[in-house]
Amino acid sequence: MIIRKFPNHFDSLKRFLRTTLCIFILTHSVFAQVLDWSNTQKLRGNSIFTTIVGENQTGIYIIRHRNKFLSRFVVLERYRHNLGLENSKSIMLKNSRVLYADLNAQGLMLIKQNINKKTNHTEITATYFNAAFEITIPEQIIVSVKNFDWGETPEFTVRPTPDHQHFFIFSFDLNKTKNCNFRYTIFKNDLSKVSEGSYKFKPEEAISTITGLETENDLEFFFLAKRKKGNLGFEAYLTYQQHADSGQVTLLDNDEYIYEKPIIFYNPITLTKGISGFYSKADQYGYQGSYTLIWKDTASERNLYFHPFSRYILKELEGENVAASGHLPSGYGPLKVISRTDGGYLKVFENTFVQKDRDIIMMNGVSSAQGKNIYNYENVLIQNFDSSGDLEWENRIYKNQTTINDGGILGSVCILVSESKVNFVYNDPITSSGDIVLTQFYADSYKETKVLAQGDQMNAFIIPLEGKQISKDKMIIPVLKDRKFALLKISF
Repeated sequence: MIIRKFPNHFDSLKRFLRTTLCIFILTHSVFAQVLDWSNTQKLRGNSIFTTIVGENQTGIYIIRHRNKFLSRFVVLERYRHNLGLENSKSIMLKNSRVLYADLNAQGLMLIKQNINKKTNHTEITATYFNAAFEITIPEQIIVSVKNFDWGETPEFTVRPTPDHQHFFIFSFDLNKTKNCNFRYTIFKNDLSKVSEGSYKFKPEEAISTITGLETENDLEFFFLAKRKKGNLGFEAYLTYQQHADSGQVTLLDNDEYIYEKPIIFYNPITLTKGISGFYSKADQYGYQGSYTLIWKDTASERNLYFHPFSRYILKELEGENVAASGHLPSGYGPLKVISRTDGGYLKVFENTFVQKDRDIIMMNGVSSAQGKNIYNYENVLIQNFDSSGDLEWENRIYKNQTTINDGGILGSVCILVSESKVNFVYNDPITSSGDIVLTQFYADSYKETKVLAQGDQMNAFIIPLEGKQISKDKMIIPVLKDRKFALLKISF
């Protein structure tokens, strides 16, 4: 393994010349966004959450559902490209939930997880609908697993290959000795099975859960797994990579640092895989810097890069006191890793935390406690690296997002990656008249922030984490507008 540690400093002259050139180019170009709004609909108790499925030539498809598990009652909706509602279909689910939905060449595919009480099996089924939500391919059982086979009900995850030609169904469970097993099934988008396999982790690998999965077009895959806490009390991780008919397990450890909050990413153009997160000493509060582990396949060398946080960026994000400590607060976590076509990558981190508060109220002379959760989404840190792992630039977004007892649905950002820039859309601030704001980062770190919709005029809040990029220059975001449901399409 090659380990490289980079100092984190700026060449001020180089930065000035780059920024000046970028500003010059921007003054001679016009970059605009087009906003399309759907008509508003009343919020119903059975459809307060939204899943954006995708867009094809027949329109834009979404699922509205009562809870995050997509169980009991869901509504399929198809919108015209101008966001006019064209068609909808309500589905009542009994002993089942929607596990995954996909829009591909065959139509709208719905994968469900069903509990067959007669056979005591959990069944994964798939079916296809056309634009009128008529069934075109009848429901088929893709996977069937006996419940409580090892004392635990399996957990299922669906992942498509980057080209959406194949789909993986992964299942994870714990055996009688509390060790993790996993199985996988691969099928084509016409629902024909391709292959299946399984792996039993060794007791000494001590897996507790799977935290991330990535698939490849050649039907290989890899994932990140969290290990059970040892005597030291901190979390440890390992990676599993499937190659041909065998799997490779690699521990993610280091004698000097501990790794925290890792996420995985995959670049389908360069075929590189990666893990990124924070590192620190075991006895330190906060994070000393970010790291990236990159490799190609089971036979290739793994390159590990450390990037300590600069005093400059710590001061910009958290002030002088934090900069003096040299550590980023532990409230930060990785939000997304964006792969570049040239092998470089951007890492996006966000500071989020929940405060639990309790108020004592008096009613008719009797005191009672009323609890509340305060959700905070604050600063965003963006770091841009080249294909060699060198830090090219870093920048930040200041946000003021605080809500109470709403699950934090109005917080965070929605990210769209276009050809010339990375776009962040978010509510700021979240008040009775908050604005919908766009911040764009160009190739040379130049940042531009503008208001897309003024809160005192539109009375609208986007739900960032339910938004989705549906093409190279468009995103769809659910919106609470005038206390009703709507969709917002932003074209760049």
